[in-house]
Amino acid sequence: MAAALFLWSCAAEPEVQDGALPEEPTLGHVESPLVNNGGFENGSLTGWSVAVNLNGSGLGAIPPASLSDLRLSSGGRHLTAAVSGTTETQIPEGLSSSATLRYPKYGQWSAVINRGGADYNANSLRQAFSITNADIDPADGKVHIRFTLAPILENPGHDASIQPYYYVVLRNVSKNKQLLSKFAYSNQPGVPWKTDPATGVLYTDWQIFDVAPGSAALDIGDQIELTVVAAGCAAGGHYGQVYVDSFGAFLPGLSIAASAPAQANAGSNLTYTYLVKNSGTGSANNVIAVQPLPANTTFVGLSAPGAVCTTPAVGAAGTVTCNLGTVNPTASTTFQLTVKIAASATGTVSNGSYTISATSVSPLIGPLVETAITRNVVYADLAIEKSDGIAAIGWGQPVQYTIHVTNTGPSAVSGARVTDTMPAQLTSVTWTCAASGAGTCATAAGTGNINTTVSLPVDAKATFIVNALVVGGSGSGSLSNLASVAAPSGVTDNDTTNNQDVDTDAIGSLHTVTVNKDPAFNGRGRVVTSPAAINCDVNCASAAAQFMQGTLVSVTATAAPGDTFAGWTGACTGTANPCNFVVTAETVITARFLSPKAPNGGTCSNANDCASGACVDGVCCNTACTGQCTACNVPGKAGTCSPVTGAPRGNRPACASDGSVCGGTCDGTGVSCSYPAASTLCRAASCAGNTETHAAFCTGNGFCPGATTTPCNPFVCGANACLNHCETFADCSTGNYCSAQGQCLFDTEAPVLSLPSSLILEATGPAGAQANFAATATDAVTGQVPVTCTPASGGTFALGTTAVICSASDPFGNATSGSFPITVVDTTPPVLHIEGPSSVEHECGTPYLDLGATASDICSGDLSSAIVTTHGVSGLEVGTYTVHYSVADEVGLTASGSREVTVQDTLAPVISMSPGPSVLECFGTPYEDPGATAVDACAGDLTSSLIVSNNLDQSHAGEYTVTYQVKDPAGHERTAVRQLKVGSCCFNIRLGDYTLFLLENYTGGHDVGGKVAAGGNIILSDFAMGAALPDNDLSNTLVAGGDLTLARGGVWGNAWYGGSYHGDQTVAYARGGVAQGTPIDFAARFAELRNLSARLGRVPANGGTASEPWGGIRLSGTDPSLNVFDMDAGAFSSTKLFNVDAPAGSLAVVNIRGSSATLSGFSITFSGGIDSHGVLYNFVDATSIGASGIGLRGTVLAPHAHVTFNNGSWNGGIYAVSLTGNGEGHINPLSNYDVCP
Repeated sequence: MAAALFLWSCAAEPEVQDGALPEEPTLGHVESPLVNNGGFENGSLTGWSVAVNLNGSGLGAIPPASLSDLRLSSGGRHLTAAVSGTTETQIPEGLSSSATLRYPKYGQWSAVINRGGADYNANSLRQAFSITNADIDPADGKVHIRFTLAPILENPGHDASIQPYYYVVLRNVSKNKQLLSKFAYSNQPGVPWKTDPATGVLYTDWQIFDVAPGSAALDIGDQIELTVVAAGCAAGGHYGQVYVDSFGAFLPGLSIAASAPAQANAGSNLTYTYLVKNSGTGSANNVIAVQPLPANTTFVGLSAPGAVCTTPAVGAAGTVTCNLGTVNPTASTTFQLTVKIAASATGTVSNGSYTISATSVSPLIGPLVETAITRNVVYADLAIEKSDGIAAIGWGQPVQYTIHVTNTGPSAVSGARVTDTMPAQLTSVTWTCAASGAGTCATAAGTGNINTTVSLPVDAKATFIVNALVVGGSGSGSLSNLASVAAPSGVTDNDTTNNQDVDTDAIGSLHTVTVNKDPAFNGRGRVVTSPAAINCDVNCASAAAQFMQGTLVSVTATAAPGDTFAGWTGACTGTANPCNFVVTAETVITARFLSPKAPNGGTCSNANDCASGACVDGVCCNTACTGQCTACNVPGKAGTCSPVTGAPRGNRPACASDGSVCGGTCDGTGVSCSYPAASTLCRAASCAGNTETHAAFCTGNGFCPGATTTPCNPFVCGANACLNHCETFADCSTGNYCSAQGQCLFDTEAPVLSLPSSLILEATGPAGAQANFAATATDAVTGQVPVTCTPASGGTFALGTTAVICSASDPFGNATSGSFPITVVDTTPPVLHIEGPSSVEHECGTPYLDLGATASDICSGDLSSAIVTTHGVSGLEVGTYTVHYSVADEVGLTASGSREVTVQDTLAPVISMSPGPSVLECFGTPYEDPGATAVDACAGDLTSSLIVSNNLDQSHAGEYTVTYQVKDPAGHERTAVRQLKVGSCCFNIRLGDYTLFLLENYTGGHDVGGKVAAGGNIILSDFAMGAALPDNDLSNTLVAGGDLTLARGGVWGNAWYGGSYHGDQTVAYARGGVAQGTPIDFAARFAELRNLSARLGRVPANGGTASEPWGGIRLSGTDPSLNVFDMDAGAFSSTKLFNVDAPAGSLAVVNIRGSSATLSGFSITFSGGIDSHGVLYNFVDATSIGASGIGLRGTVLAPHAHVTFNNGSWNGGIYAVSLTGNGEGHINPLSNYDVCP
């Protein structure tokens, strides 16, 4: 086996180690180390080779697949050394005391690779070694390769391919298989980086590497190669270094490693299994595992028996923290965490931030576990385990293998293939297959090689039993047998690390190794061997197995929680754990375990107080002593479970008893209660209540049987049983009489009834009528007997016919019955009363509400709710209507009446004016009437009949009205008037304060003589701003509402920025400075500019516009104050000369229509006395303006337009949304005007 670790950095010369080496500490697993000088505790790099290279080309692939992808070249410096100090006290080079990382992690030595290695430097550390039996971890029976690593990398922020990095490669040379390839560059996402607050250098805490791929990939005798590389950046200025410690099969202290499926579907559950192990020499107390849930996962559940944990709520993110208590030396524990992958997740679930710590043990980061996220893949985790339970076997001897194939889901599989090609050392091979959990085997039995299929639902198992004979031979040999399982088509196995298992036995001369536990020591523990053959758990006193002559055997003793391992006697001595020895003869080894707990017979309050693990009856007991008639505190026998007499002791269940003489008791001879024999009388015979109860005898299990009885009828009870002969009627039961022959006989003749034939009555009220009648009965023996009638005489009978049922019986229970009818009739009709007047008048347009009527009946009572009212009264239509009322009682007798209703219309309609403005802006947004509605109580909605008129003129100030008129069908009229006022028509034009004023960004400009303000970002280079401003007008020379970015130029005044400022020494402020702030409300100013532009655009033109075929445009106006012109923006496309002719002192407003305009290659002239101070170009609705090769004269108002201006200038001002380009601005401001068209 070979392993390789690389660390690279962008450093100082290595520290020279002087003086004597420190004393080597006592560590766990010190015998037969897997890696020579793996912990560097001899104070040097003995056993390791160091390679020196340069990282000048950067990485060829990320992550690298092999060492060749690193593209290292020859050269560089040797910057790798062993470094020393007290455990976890030394601050690594490049970090400050503020960082948490300290070295060495274990013992007194660590190694640093490429320390301070800048200037393209790269170093690698390498060693090759072989796997032995001593390298198998008894916690899971696998070979582990473990070490710790802590990278320290500067972060220059380069591209990932040239950042500092480290790289680890572990290869199985024997099997030509790469076992590990771990890479990380500085600041790589997903790595638990920390930043030194003093130096800014990135690092991580010590990380655990734990490689255990199973015996099929890593087995006894394999040659392994390990390489670690550290490199500085490929740009040459920054280092990358890594600290490493404790390479071997076991870490000399706590470790943690998680495992999980390599693939899982988004939206599915993902389960992590954690192995926590203590391979140190002392107990680890208060062991804490901390697992921040990986990104894109939420908590589902946790299985951590015996641990005290805190978790997020189900379905939430967060951190799981578990206190695992104390973990003894060589002991291990496992727990499982299940999370759910987010349904929207993609890529990979990376889990590399979990840690393990304990009292005086700083946190260690567990190995990275990555699970690829997929969608709609059918997964099943098929696993196979194979063992014959022995480590060695003789030539010609029989052997039996047990192969378990399991499916842990999440999907069932049908037709998973199981194969096992038998090695040449086996003959006479037969096998069987049996499944559990609803699984099935395609073939139940066979001979020779196994090549068959199994179908397994989730959690089902198929078990193969293989019987064979080892061939004859001599000397030594090896028997290696590999079995595998493969998922069927359509199913993907999301964990392929458990799809093969190999069992290897030595063949040759055998010796027995016996493991005992010293009974003189009161502790408990487990003893196991590697090769796996002996597993003597806490309840085992002794175990033995055979090993081949010359085999290296490793024996590990693990004390039970709370106990300690005290040492060995026999073939192993002292306290070295595990003990490694070579088998040469029959061997006996005895392990000693100590417990601070009480011995048998000592007082206790719970099982944890006792070395035996059993606290019974207040004393430590040799067994659980659960027998019903046993106790552990019998005087003279305390600590030994013994039989008792009398009642059971303590909390043991009482002997079965129902309170009779049949109850049990303890007789001092056995563990269970004894009971009276079945011949014991427990209930005497008796007779009472005409029922005879028979005698009963004990059942033999603590109970007297339930009573059995016999009724005495027709006789009564005697002294203890029923009579069978009568002397008087008293000897007979009820209804019987005593005959002359002494027999009890029953009377069977019934009485005779006398009843009325029928009755008919008139109802006197709603309930009906009262009826009185007589009924009698005569018995042939007894005479007159009482008669009971239902209903009884004198009661009230309801309308209709009621059957009266009468009955009578004699004293012996002979009964008779009969009936007759009583009929109650109703012949009186109901009475109807109309409420209110019999004729009414009603206003049209309101709902008609009738006053109604009432009705009553002598039998039916109040019939008002039964009145049927019919009418066609319409509250919305003029006319005369009739309301009719009728009612009937329950027998159909009726009464009726009517009322006359006259509907009339006397009201005019109602007009409601919708809310709207009462004051209008002159030349403002054209007035849109908000309208009105008209509603008539009778005719309904008359809005469509409204007549609307107005006298509004929005170009002149004054008072105006809007009139609404409407008439309903009845001729009633209504009028409403809305008052309007048009405000002043004067304009106060002030557009001379800025040479350039923008709502958003100004980009690419060079020279502007006046002031510049932009609400967004300003980016200028090679520029001059405000150079033409007077010294007394320097405020707000350059204002950026966002970021201000300047290079190579000058500002002749004060500059402001609202966001961030970017300027260097090439920017000068000749007459001011720069400060952060926003002195201008750009939004408010642009609202004013857009309103001004819209109003000016509505002023009617009073000047003339003439176009010449050769490209001339002449605007002519004569008004001394305001001349307005109107033109289309498209006219500029063919313009050669643009002339404005207007009187001096007047304002010329050119309203330009169109969404875009192009100004290029024409001249602008003025005549009639007007100049640039009096010309305003109003781009009313333009959103884009392109200008180039032109000298604009006058001021541009384009509050909706983005302007591009290159290779030209403007003399006046530009007010627009944004400007891009190198156009120059010259001060020639528009004069202030107050004009009233």
